[in-house]
Amino acid sequence: VHPLSSVDEDLARLSGSKIFTKLDARSGFWQMPLDQQSRLLTTFLTPYGRFCMNRLPFGISSAPEIFQRRMSEILRDIDGVICHMDDILIHASNKTLMTSV
Repeated sequence: VHPLSSVDEDLARLSGSKIFTKLDARSGFWQMPLDQQSRLLTTFLTPYGRFCMNRLPFGISSAPEIFQRRMSEILRDIDGVICHMDDILIHASNKTLMTSV
């Protein structure tokens, strides 16, 4: 299980910040490619044949955890960035620091 950070943890990280930018990874799950084995697990049958998903679909119970884990891995070494699912908050105490993030 990959836990989200708590509100208290995030508020502590925001201490001293005066400039904020919020990004939204629109349809974030669909940005996550599936490996071949995982694609087979998403196979569905229609009158036109069998199909499978190439990207992480909405509706799979583990999708939020997979997405959050991957986003945390990507952003973990960047100071001034907090990520909750597909919402990314960039924060800094001044313009110079903000442009360096």
